[in-house]
Amino acid sequence: MRIKILLCLILPFFSFSQKTYHFDYMLTYELAIFKKDTIKKQVIYLTNSKDNSYFVEIAVDEKKQYNILFKVHDSFAADVITTIAEFNKAEFINIPCEYLRDYSNSKKNVADMYDYNILNDTLMEGRNHQNYRFRSTYSSKNV
Repeated sequence: MRIKILLCLILPFFSFSQKTYHFDYMLTYELAIFKKDTIKKQVIYLTNSKDNSYFVEIAVDEKKQYNILFKVHDSFAADVITTIAEFNKAEFINIPCEYLRDYSNSKKNVADMYDYNILNDTLMEGRNHQNYRFRSTYSSKNV
């Protein structure tokens, strides 16, 4: 009896497993960074609508490669570089353990400094659009 209990306690420490993450939304943005010359950068975000504890940020670099940043909030993150052709034909992406690093969201309490309001809907060209107001409640007096 003692052996069975000991094995049940030891086995979880020696078992290895992989976790699968699923994404059902893709958002594409074009960022404009204004310096002396305007730098435009395309960024793609992959998210899961039912679980927002993880996401992928994909940025196209100058060499026409994808810089993939995968983050699981308050757990780990991984940085991977791949070619656009390899990424487009991939059904699964396996990230080796050596690319993983610890990650904690240092800005998770910043959301408390903002106020979100839902405004009245707007009808434009026969389509209904929802409006939101995003306002900072931060005051230097609070510091």
